[in-house]
Order: sequence, then structure tokens, then C-alpha cells
Amino acid sequence: MNANADIDVVRPSGLSALPPEFDSAVAWAAWLYYVDQLNQSDVAKVMNVSRASVVNYLQEARESGLVAVQLDHDAFARTLTSRRLMEKYGLRGAAVIPDLDPNDADRRIGEAAGRLLASMVDPGDTIGVAWGKTVLAAARSIPRLRHDRNLTVVQLSGSSIGTSDFSPEFCTSLMANRLGARCINLLAPAIVSTDELHDELMQEPMLVNQFRMIRAAGKVIFGIGDIGPE
Repeated sequence: MNANADIDVVRPSGLSALPPEFDSAVAWAAWLYYVDQLNQSDVAKVMNVSRASVVNYLQEARESGLVAVQLDHDAFARTLTSRRLMEKYGLRGAAVIPDLDPNDADRRIGEAAGRLLASMVDPGDTIGVAWGKTVLAAARSIPRLRHDRNLTVVQLSGSSIGTSDFSPEFCTSLMANRLGARCINLLAPAIVSTDELHDELMQEPMLVNQFRMIRAAGKVIFGIGDIGPE
């Protein structure tokens, strides 16, 4: 089977012939939308596909790293709330995300945090990762980075039950995958039954080495949690 036949097998029904400069429908849709600045309906007409297909192509382009959407974090940092936070807590910077929909806050904060983290990562970094819904959203939003930056991602919190959807292990491994980094999971429970067991575990050579790597982390990502009166 030749190369053209291979493309025809995966081409959605009705899709116009791919221009020679594009190797996939995803790349073509991304170019029409982000570079030629057509709206989704016009992209669908050019490609001869449904608007729903265009939405899927654009989502795949973002998730695969083909398209990277960058936020102007300096603009957020100039808001009055950001300035007050920086002054009160001695922060070098703060980005405040508009409160458009409280039910969607985790995703929106996570997206901003993920892209901000990606812009701050330096070759050779060791990054500590906690856990939680916002941390998971941040991990999912990080554009995929090259695997040649010698990055290490370490798990900060021990294992527990009841948090499988956003567990420390999952958040850490996903973050490492998106960053193209080596993943170091913390192979110990978050809570133990006695002080004696804690002391014994902390003397295990493997855990001693893992905590040494955690202390070497130059950047840490974690969620604050609810700061309400309750």
C-alpha cells in the first residue's frame, strides 16, 4: 500500500484533499484557524467537514503541542488584586484568573498554571509536584516539551486512597510525560499508623534518596485549597 493510500484510510468522509504542505488534517485545520484566522464554520467549509470535526482537530492540535496558546501573564500581574497579593505576601509575581464561572475554576486556573510553568522551566530543572484537581488540570494543560532538556519531576506527597482521579502518582506521572521529564514517584504512604513506623521508613535508603531529590527541587507546583471561613 502506498503513502497516499495510507492517508485515504484515515481521512474522514468528505474531507477535501490535503494540500501538499500539510501532513494531516489537524495541521491544516490549525493553520486555517490560527494563521489564516478563519472562524470554525469557514474552516469547515474549506475542509469540507463538519464544524464538530474542526473543533476536534483544533483540540488535538493544542493537546499534541502542535499549537501553543500563550497567555500574557504580565497583564494579569498588573491587576489591583495581583499587586495587593504581591505586597501582602512578598511575592515576586502573581497572576489572577478572572472569576467567570466558579464551576470551571479548577480547569481555568490549571490551564494558566500549566502554561506558566512550561514557560518557566529551564534545562536540568527538578520540579516537585503535589496533587489535587488544579494540579491535575495544570499537568493536562502543559504543552509537550522536547525530551532533551534533562528534566526531573518528583512526587512530593505519599500515596493515599480515595484520590485516584487526581492522586499524587497520577499528577506526577502526567506532569513528567507532558514535560518530557524523568518521573520519580514517592514509594511510601502519606500517613502511617505509628511514630515508630514513620521513623523506620525514613531510614530506608530508597526513601532517603527520594527525599534528597525532593529537597533538590527548584520549582514546586501545588494547590492551595479552600481558603474560605470553613
